[in-house]
Amino acid sequence: MGTGTKNKKTYLELLRIICAGLVIFNHIPGYTLYQTIGGSSRFLCMFLTMLTRINVPIFFMISGTLLLGRQEDYRTVLKKRVTRVMILIAFAEIAYYFCNLYKLNRIQNKPTPFDVGFLVRGVFSGAAGPTAYWYFYAYLGFVLMLPLLRRIAQGLNKQDFFVLLSLHFLISSFLPILNLVLSMFNIEGFTLYSKFEVVLATKSALFYPLIGYYIDQKVDVSALSAKFLRLLSILALIGIAVSCACTDYQGITEGKYTQDYVMLFDYITAIAIFLMIKRLLLVGAPAISKGRIGQVLCFFGSLTLGIYMFDPMLRVLLLKYSSFSKHELSTLGTSFVWIVKSMAIGGCLTFLLRLIPGIKKIL
Repeated sequence: MGTGTKNKKTYLELLRIICAGLVIFNHIPGYTLYQTIGGSSRFLCMFLTMLTRINVPIFFMISGTLLLGRQEDYRTVLKKRVTRVMILIAFAEIAYYFCNLYKLNRIQNKPTPFDVGFLVRGVFSGAAGPTAYWYFYAYLGFVLMLPLLRRIAQGLNKQDFFVLLSLHFLISSFLPILNLVLSMFNIEGFTLYSKFEVVLATKSALFYPLIGYYIDQKVDVSALSAKFLRLLSILALIGIAVSCACTDYQGITEGKYTQDYVMLFDYITAIAIFLMIKRLLLVGAPAISKGRIGQVLCFFGSLTLGIYMFDPMLRVLLLKYSSFSKHELSTLGTSFVWIVKSMAIGGCLTFLLRLIPGIKKIL
């Protein structure tokens, strides 16, 4: 079910492409534009920022649906998946380090020596590369636990699913909003004890794969009514509106706009987008998954991991931040142009690298 070319689920490939573009937007000035502009345009930019945050949740959801249904023991996982991710991390961190070293020495004329000790330690700690590569390390933690997580995922039922969602809502949505409301009345908020953790419900690398597996494998999208999907869309929009309101209130009262509330309801929006894209390609317009369009989607979807990896390097070498301005249309336009440029260049580099024997298994 949902198979495009080469046994790929085309709706997952389309989701990958969308989220790859959103990840790139997440790391350029358009993403934080709401922090520097005023008027009604601020809310448009806020909306784009909140919508952008579905990127990593959906990536993890895709990983969950693709990997948690397979039967592989720890030896297979270590050999086939953990090794792959470790090689990918090492390659990405080292490549980025040399790109940044080149920029400092050649472009910015800031003599900086090669530090092999820093590079080796940086691969382990993530310090050699950009913060954007945190996803690789989180993903490594996920694949290390695959056999155990599979047993959990395959036993999930409807009640388990809603328990996970409820716990995530209470800790990640309700508590931050409650504390913000209390602050309006100068009442001290609540802080959870540091040793209290509900990791399956709050850690992205665990929560989203489980949620993704459940809604993809145990929810029949063809049985979902249009009324349900409209309701889910309304809930997602309400979540975005609440996130915007909290962000705006904090900015007005504290004089500084932050990202503290941009992910209040990202999981609702991610679930809504996931289900709607899947339903579109399986029920609404199944012809898209077949023929030429399906082939194109699957081809570009296969390049998204490399696109994600190369974007920080391309930003170091090619992106001129001076080309951005505080004018919303100019900055947004420049941001969207960069997304297309980065995905095109990163996609080409990934395609060429994948022609090298053995590299295709990594990228």
